[in-house]
Amino acid sequence: MGNRIKGKDLRQSLTYVIIAVTLGNVFFISVGTPVGGAAFTKFAVKLGIDDFKYGIILTLAILGSVIQLPFSFNIENSGKRKLIFLAAGFIHRLLYIPIALIPLFVPSANKNLIFISIAFLIMVSSAANSVVGVAFSSWMGSLIPLRIRGRYFSKRMMIYTVSGALSGLIIGQYIDRFNSLTNYSILFIVIALFGAADIFCFIFIKDPPVETTEKQSIKTLKEPFKDKNYLKLIISVSLWNFGINLPTPFLFMFMIKQLNMSLFSIYLLSQFVSNVATILFVQHIGKAIDKYGNRPVAVISAFFISIIPFLWCFATPHNYYFIIPIASLITGIFWPGFEMSFINLSIWLAPKKHRTSYLANYTMFTSVVGIGLSYLLGSCFMRFAEPYLKQLEAPFLVGQTLNHYHALFILTFITRLLISLFFLPRINESNARSLKDMIRGKP
Repeated sequence: MGNRIKGKDLRQSLTYVIIAVTLGNVFFISVGTPVGGAAFTKFAVKLGIDDFKYGIILTLAILGSVIQLPFSFNIENSGKRKLIFLAAGFIHRLLYIPIALIPLFVPSANKNLIFISIAFLIMVSSAANSVVGVAFSSWMGSLIPLRIRGRYFSKRMMIYTVSGALSGLIIGQYIDRFNSLTNYSILFIVIALFGAADIFCFIFIKDPPVETTEKQSIKTLKEPFKDKNYLKLIISVSLWNFGINLPTPFLFMFMIKQLNMSLFSIYLLSQFVSNVATILFVQHIGKAIDKYGNRPVAVISAFFISIIPFLWCFATPHNYYFIIPIASLITGIFWPGFEMSFINLSIWLAPKKHRTSYLANYTMFTSVVGIGLSYLLGSCFMRFAEPYLKQLEAPFLVGQTLNHYHALFILTFITRLLISLFFLPRINESNARSLKDMIRGKP
């Protein structure tokens, strides 16, 4: 069937996509993806939610993604991809308004009700966002021509990274100066409206017909598991996501509780530095993807990302201004290479006639197994390791005492390194150059 949107319509649609994700990044820089951003983490700390309960909230957010499977059938069978995307998108973004209002209507002493209310709303919101993700990936797979995918995604990432860098600094300064629950409520209402504006832009984006030749059913779920190469992709990314997300719920907690960093410092030294590095390097990464393929870029990026948790072990309240920017610089350079590569692989390794079902399986397994399970096990690990390590009082790097955060970072470092060396290189991509060609810079 091919890409039916061409010329002026295609250019306008791709421009609206960039505008949309730029607005949306103001939303995600605060709440996280799907949740767990620096501002949301500090909001949770302000509400008295401990590490374990916070990890449970993030786990429930991921478990909500199971809902995307039945919706994948509906997207392909009905052909109403755009309508489903818009409805789910507005639900996801606007549910942060009642989340913002919880501190104003629930007494602060009733911590269990606050926890249950936030956990429930986050789960519903994230479930809606999982439907958005499947519809978006399918939509972009039909809309964006293969020949420009690397350059386009790198351009898109560069532009919305600028918005994320600037909005992060503004949000950090606002919360540090006006650190009350009322001000958190105002913040989340405003960013919910930015998120809704992101979804609103998609009203003006063309949607090519869903590329399928047969009705989808429960049997379609088996298709990705019969495709050995796509199964390798699902397993590899699920394992990688597990290694990536073991410390994710607790990294901002570590910065706030252990390093005593202000929110502005967190945004400046971690996200702003990372964003600047992304802006400087992302176009080169896009060109490398177009030249060498997605797999070699992903493997090299994953190797360097593996080192980051080891660097966190050296951070203390006295040297974080030096350690955190180094880790953030590596993140900013190499994370886009991994992210863009696997977005491309998940979309274009899937056959057109079953693309939405493939993407639903990919997203569900890489989220539930790779992220949800890691959040849950990470939360349990932190809960049981904390009292044991406090009692042990073992000496650690740069004069520190080993704590549960350090133990989790070491476990994450080992897990990421093993996956990047032994699992990711096994994915096959037709027309991709070898890893050696890329390392040697062969033309």
